[in-house]
Amino acid sequence: MYQEYIHDNVLLTSSLAQHLYRNYAAPMPIIDYHNHLDAKDIWFNTKHKNLAEAWLHSDHYVWRAMRSNGIAERYITGDATDSEKFDKWCEAMPYLLGNPLYQWSHLELKRFFDCDLLLNPSNSKAIWNHCNSALRASNMSTRSVLERLNVDTLCTTDSPLSDLEYHQKLKHSDFAVKVLPTFRADELIAFSNTQGFLSTLSQLSQITSINIGSLGNYIEAIASRIEFFHEMGCRLSDIGLPTVCYAKGSTGQCESIFLKVLTEQQLSEQEKAQLTTYVLNQLGKLYHKYHWSQQLHIGVLANVNERRKQELGPGTGFTVIDHDLDIEALAKHLSDLDREHKLPKTVLYNLNANHNQLLSCLAV
Repeated sequence: MYQEYIHDNVLLTSSLAQHLYRNYAAPMPIIDYHNHLDAKDIWFNTKHKNLAEAWLHSDHYVWRAMRSNGIAERYITGDATDSEKFDKWCEAMPYLLGNPLYQWSHLELKRFFDCDLLLNPSNSKAIWNHCNSALRASNMSTRSVLERLNVDTLCTTDSPLSDLEYHQKLKHSDFAVKVLPTFRADELIAFSNTQGFLSTLSQLSQITSINIGSLGNYIEAIASRIEFFHEMGCRLSDIGLPTVCYAKGSTGQCESIFLKVLTEQQLSEQEKAQLTTYVLNQLGKLYHKYHWSQQLHIGVLANVNERRKQELGPGTGFTVIDHDLDIEALAKHLSDLDREHKLPKTVLYNLNANHNQLLSCLAV
């Protein structure tokens, strides 16, 4: 007898798994502490015009999967029509069997569109027409989908420079789902990109009304933004660390290094490490002060294709797993905070599975 790919017991391969899912997991609300949803879309209760807009327009994981199957960039981020892009997604899908994208995509077809067709070229047009018709229904808006999924809380990912305009609007609305910001601090330690970092400083100074002429001023301005985020309900920080460095310097040394940044002098690798170590330590203390949790994304080697970064921008599907992990440096960083009883709750979020045992031991 034919059975749909997505059925009531998909991935639940034992009676115990079915019992645990049905009676414990399924009824629980969703608390999503890391996602890339846009608070603006939630505030305006956005509805997608078609399935390509919903699935393909901004998902760099999908883009990467399509590229891995030899699909031309025109059908990924280029000027092809939405229907042409969806056709190409269906063309790639059979080759993604075993990739979570295969299961996720079919689960969404079933759950939101009541569609049992498999994503492949022969079904492309039928799925396209069926789902686009369904998207016009009132229960397919952004807020409606979140409510149908029983989402209690979701934490977006936000620049320290963000004014959190739409978080503020949602906070004072009647929308039942709590939409909270997360303090994503990568740009605060981007000392290798001098012009980009100076631009960050200029904006930070303007937002906080603090003249940043020293490292002390810089930490003061960061503290001001953390206080603002906290008032808006933020309780999480996040930062991507391609490598974990540790080079402890005195406050005076780091002040001197920071002045070199302000005057656009080139820093040595040792000086970058000292300044990064100092700022990470100060961030940890501030997170502890406000009882936040910090998430450390370790081993993210971002934007490895410079040409595509110039053409498409950062975060467009050219990030890879870094092999390097200086476990001693990470241990020293966490230990410095712990020694002063100022280590916040910490999530060690590694990409390289070879590091699982190291980080598991460190976390204990």
